[in-house]
Amino acid sequence: MAALSEEPTRVMTMRFERPGYLQIRDAAKWASVSAKTVQRWIKRGLPCYNSSETGKGRVLIRPDDLDHFLLESKREVKRIDLNKLVEDTLREIITA
Repeated sequence: MAALSEEPTRVMTMRFERPGYLQIRDAAKWASVSAKTVQRWIKRGLPCYNSSETGKGRVLIRPDDLDHFLLESKREVKRIDLNKLVEDTLREIITA
């Protein structure tokens, strides 16, 4: 019977962690929108936190809050059917 090694076994795990808090520009990247849009969302009720007790620190947003806000506001991205757009444009050119 083989002896067990005294060295601990190392197990590699992959972690996919969400960042704890995002600044406005990072929240904009997270949601694929502009920073101005995130500022508008804050005015519409997106929860945000101030990094300073004085109220003059950075505005921080939790990714979970952002995701929840987007789901609740039912933000929809309009998909463009490129083939239809090209066909309609060509049809307009031909019939003109």
